Amino acid sequence: MADSKDAKDVKYSEADAEDGGSGSGGTLVNGEAKVVLNEDFRNIVIVDNIPQVPMEKYQKLCEVIRKIYGLYGKIVPEGFFVPTEGTPPKTSGYVFIEYETVEGAERALNEGDNKPLDATHVMRVTRYADFDKYISMADEYVPPPKADLEVKFNPNGWLLDKEGRDQFLLRFSQVEHRQNKHETHIFWSDPLNRPSLADACRESVYDGGREKARGKAWTELYTQWSPRGSYLATFHVQGIVLWAGDDFQKIGRFAHPNVKNIDFSPCEKYLVTCTYDTRAMKHEKV
Repeated sequence: MADSKDAKDVKYSEADAEDGGSGSGGTLVNGEAKVVLNEDFRNIVIVDNIPQVPMEKYQKLCEVIRKIYGLYGKIVPEGFFVPTEGTPPKTSGYVFIEYETVEGAERALNEGDNKPLDATHVMRVTRYADFDKYISMADEYVPPPKADLEVKFNPNGWLLDKEGRDQFLLRFSQVEHRQNKHETHIFWSDPLNRPSLADACRESVYDGGREKARGKAWTELYTQWSPRGSYLATFHVQGIVLWAGDDFQKIGRFAHPNVKNIDFSPCEKYLVTCTYDTRAMKHEKV
C-alpha cells in the first residue's frame, strides 16, 4: 500500500529543480514548487501572409503549410497552430510553428522567407522572439535625426575654383646647407592676376609642409596625376601614396617595393603598379 503524503512533504533534488521538478518546472518556494516560464522562443517562427480561408478549407491549408515548412526541421507535436477569427470563422492569415531545434527555426527563417505559396501569396517568416518588438512600434513614423554631412575630401575640388584655373606640379632642386633638396610644389596656373614677375603664372597651393614638419619628404622619387586630375600619386621606395582634396590629404597607400611605373584606369577606379629590373634589361638582346 502506497504511503500518502502532502505536497509539503515532497522532497526535490537539485536535479529535479534543474529539469523542471518532475515535469512541472521550477524551484522550491516555501516548500512548494514554483513554475518557471520558459522564455526561450528561438525555436518558434511566425509565417505570415498565408490565405484567409473558411473552415471548409482549414485542414487542406494546414497540410500544405506544414508540408512546406516541415522540410526545414521537425515540428514538435502540438507545435503547429493556425489562428482563426470572425463569424463565420476563417483563418487569420498567419501560423505559429515550433521546431524541435533552433536550427530548424533558423532554416525556416533563411530559406522559407519570401516563399511563394500561389500567385497572390508570398509567405514571410519572422522570429516569434521579435513579436514584442513589432507590436511596440509607434503607429506614426518618426524619421531618424539627420546627421550632419561630413565630407572628408573632394577629389575634384579644384574644379570649383571661381576663376576657373588649373593646377600644375613643379619638381625642382635647391641647395640647403650644401645639400641638394628635392622639392615638390603645386601651384594655381594664374598668368593674369600676378603683377610681380617673380610670382608670374603661379599661386601656391601646397608644398608638402605637413610632411616637412615631420622631417619627411613628400615624395622620394617622382609624381603622377590621375587621368582626370582627381588624385596625385607620389612614388616611394616602398610603394605608392595617393593624395587628394583641397589641401592634398593622404587617402591611400599601396605597397610595392621599388615601383617603377603606374597606370590609372580611365575612370580612376583602378590603379596598376609595376616594377622591373633595369639591370637585367640592359643585357637582353633585342
